[in-house]
Amino acid sequence: MNYTKIAIMKGFWSILEQKNYNKITVNDIVEYCDINRNTFYYHFQNIPELLTCILEDTANNILKKHGPYHTPMDCFEPIINWVLENKKQIMHIYRSLQKEVFINKLEHLSMTIAAEYIENLSRDFDIQNEDKSIIIQFYKCIVIGVTLDWLRSDLSYDLSLYLEEIFLIYKDAQHSALKNLKNSQS
Repeated sequence: MNYTKIAIMKGFWSILEQKNYNKITVNDIVEYCDINRNTFYYHFQNIPELLTCILEDTANNILKKHGPYHTPMDCFEPIINWVLENKKQIMHIYRSLQKEVFINKLEHLSMTIAAEYIENLSRDFDIQNEDKSIIIQFYKCIVIGVTLDWLRSDLSYDLSLYLEEIFLIYKDAQHSALKNLKNSQS
């Protein structure tokens, strides 16, 4: 990725720590980065595209950096940590008009991680892809639902502990589900 594009992304992220998303202008970004407007528009059409690029880049980095995913918490701990490390920015995005962009990227990342986890978990079972998809969707829905609740509460509780409890409750259920799926397909 080009140095100027990275600088714009980092500059925007720094501004977002201090200022609500809806109040950030291209002028704020170009002043912060000491570039001209044409340079900004050479790399990004607008601020929503810039945000999308940052979220995609972050998701790709999380996927590359972490794994393999042997437990549900291996899957979601990196996302939780990233949110906590960037709490102000995340809350500014979550409370903005771009909330849906953030939620969509979070869903995609959760789905990808859940798919890798279920693939690893189901290696000992001969399970059809349609059935794996159901389990993957189930995990994604649990994580997204709990994460959205956590965001609505302004990150007021320890999501890691909460998810650990949920996954502990479902631990035996996931193995049983995989065995039941294998047996039903035999």
